[in-house]
Amino acid sequence: MNLNQFFQIFLHEFGPDESVPDFFIELVDSFIREPSTDEERKAANARDYNPVENLNRGVISSWFPKKGKSKRNIGSDIAGRIYAIRDCDKFIATFEKKASFDQCRAISKQLNSFHFDTNEENCFEVCSRIFEELLNKRINGGNEVGPEDIGDAILLGDTDIIFLQEVGNKCPLCSKKLIVTKKAKKLAQYRIVNIFPTQLNDESLQEFESIKKAPGNPDADGNKIPLCLNCAASYEGYPETDEYRKLLDVKRNAVNIRELDDELARSDLENEIIKVVRRIADKGSFGMENVEPEMSPAFVKEKIPEPLTLQNKVIFLVQCYYKVIQEEFSSLQRVNDFDYNLVCSQVKSAYYKIKKRDGNREHQFNAMVGWMQQELHLSEDERTACECMVAFFVQSCEVFEKVEIAK
Repeated sequence: MNLNQFFQIFLHEFGPDESVPDFFIELVDSFIREPSTDEERKAANARDYNPVENLNRGVISSWFPKKGKSKRNIGSDIAGRIYAIRDCDKFIATFEKKASFDQCRAISKQLNSFHFDTNEENCFEVCSRIFEELLNKRINGGNEVGPEDIGDAILLGDTDIIFLQEVGNKCPLCSKKLIVTKKAKKLAQYRIVNIFPTQLNDESLQEFESIKKAPGNPDADGNKIPLCLNCAASYEGYPETDEYRKLLDVKRNAVNIRELDDELARSDLENEIIKVVRRIADKGSFGMENVEPEMSPAFVKEKIPEPLTLQNKVIFLVQCYYKVIQEEFSSLQRVNDFDYNLVCSQVKSAYYKIKKRDGNREHQFNAMVGWMQQELHLSEDERTACECMVAFFVQSCEVFEKVEIAK
C-alpha cells in the first residue's frame, strides 16, 4: 500500500465533499500531537504547526490523483516533520469517535484487500501503524508498506498448515485463496476461527445448537477452520446458521479424508505392481485411437449404475486394458516371486476402508486411484494408468459390489 491508496480510503469514507488538500491537512492534524512548547504553540497560532498546512494546494493535490500513479510524492523533509510529532493514539481516538460501524467495516475490507489483518475493532489501530510506517518509508525514499512492515504479517503455525490443507487453501465461504504470493513472499490472508461461534445470545445459541451442539472444548482442533480475513470478520461478528452448516460439512469431510488417508497409509501394495502400471502408461497417451476393445465387461453396469460418466469410463478402460493387464500379471507370476492373490487382497482391503468412509461410487473410485498412485510413488502423468488398474480390479471383483436396483 502506498500513501495515495491509504489516503483515498479515508477520503472516500470521511471527506467525499472536501477538497483533497483540505482533507489531507485534516488527516495530518489528527495524526500529530498537540503543541507542547511555547515555540510549537506560537507556530500553531500562526497556522504553521501542521507541516502541510501552508503548502501550495496544487502540490498536495499532485500527491493524490484518483486514478493512475502519483506524478509527485510527499517529500522526505515534509514526511520527517510529520513523523517527528506523530501521535498514533490521537489518530486512533479521533477516528474511533467519528466513524460509524459501517465505515469501520468498509475500511477493514479495503485493508484486507492489501493483506492487512484487521477488523471493525482494530482497524484504526492498524491504520495508525500504516500511516506511521508510510511516513517513515518516505523519509528513507520508500513508497510501499505491507503487513510485514508493521508486524502484521501472519506467520504459519504447524497446525495452521493442517487446517489450510483441510480447506485446500481456499476460504470455505467465498473461495478466496488463503495464502497469496506477493513480490516472491507468501502472505497469509486468513484467520483461524471457531466453527461454533462465540458470544451468541440465548436465542442464537439455541438456534445454532439445534444444528450441532457446542463442543466441550471450544479450542479443540475439531472446532477450528481458516477463513479469509473478510469472511472471518463477518462470521465472528454476525454468524449465520447457513454458514455454520457449510463450515460443519467442510470440516466433517476434511476430517473424514484425513482419517482415510491415515488408514490407507497402513495399507500396503506390492511394489511389483508398479511394473504393470508403467507398462500400461508406456502404451500410449491414452488417446487410445488404435486400441480395439477386447472384451465386454460383465458386471460394470451392475456395480456402477450411476453416475453414467463413471460407468462409461470404467467400461471403456476394462474393454481396452483388462486383458493387457491380465497378461502382465501372468508374466510377473512366471518370472518373479509375485503373489497375485496377495495384491488382490491388498486392493480389496483398501477398498473396504474407503467404502466405510464414503458411499459415493465416484469418490470411492478416485480415492482408490489416489491411494494406488501415492502408494507406488507415481507421478501425475501416470494417474490414468492407475485408473486402468482400478478399473481392472472393478471387473475382477476386488472393487465394488453389485448394486440392487429396485424395480
